[in-house]
Amino acid sequence: MVYLLNMTKERRGFFELILATFLFSLFGVFTRLISDYLGVFFQLLLRTLIMAILFSVFAWITRNIKKINKHDLCLLIFRGLLVVIDFSCFYIAVNHLQLGLALFLFYAANVIISFLFGSMFLKEKMNTAKYISISLALLGLFVMYKDSFVGVKMLPSLAALISGSCFGLTASTSKKLTDKYSSWQVNFIGYLTAFLLVIPVLFISRESFTFNLPILTWIELLGFASVGAGAFYLTLNGFNHLEAQKASIIMLAELIFVVLIGFLFYSEVPTLNTFLGGLLILSALLIPNLNIKLIKLR
Repeated sequence: MVYLLNMTKERRGFFELILATFLFSLFGVFTRLISDYLGVFFQLLLRTLIMAILFSVFAWITRNIKKINKHDLCLLIFRGLLVVIDFSCFYIAVNHLQLGLALFLFYAANVIISFLFGSMFLKEKMNTAKYISISLALLGLFVMYKDSFVGVKMLPSLAALISGSCFGLTASTSKKLTDKYSSWQVNFIGYLTAFLLVIPVLFISRESFTFNLPILTWIELLGFASVGAGAFYLTLNGFNHLEAQKASIIMLAELIFVVLIGFLFYSEVPTLNTFLGGLLILSALLIPNLNIKLIKLR
């Protein structure tokens, strides 16, 4: 921890995002554990509520609570809406497309929207390293998931693109807020908003639910929410210390961790394409973030 505090902001942001991606990679593990007892939207309802409570507690403990400017309130609430749209669309995508194709579209949209937002609204400049990085990242995604490009369906594919775009916007727009408010407070308002928005979605979906759950399921749900809170806190901090364009590429490290977890705990043996795609993605996230010198475009 002391080592992290003594780092430059960019290095600190890099390692915060790497840790965040590791936490994100655990989402699949927790989903498998609780999916037998919790429906999709009821799970989201409970998780956003617990995360909002956790963020509010840490904001209060650290005394990082400021009066919200009316102009910023709209953006804070909008981020909560993005969370709900992201999750809902991702659920549609993974249930109607091959998982590999859904992930390819999600992460491709995430990277592209972050680069566009960074250029258009954050005035981040492109250079040779970034052009090479995004090219390697998209190529790595294609190589990793190209065997899944069958049975393409228009609406689920659009849902995957919307989900990835929402995730990219959720992270990138935080840069407009974290220079004024703490990551705890920004996340608290976002997830409180998400919780309130999920309530009508749960009833519209007519999903059955009950609070009479096994103790172990409640513990797993609390663990899931805690991991999620840590992941999103680190994500906002990382984006605050780095350009959105660089940060979005680092987020692809989640795919590498997912492969490792699948191999170590579920005996899922990576294919040659997975290895090659992973190497391309690893190269993509290192080039613009570890001071690798390349000739800048004039």
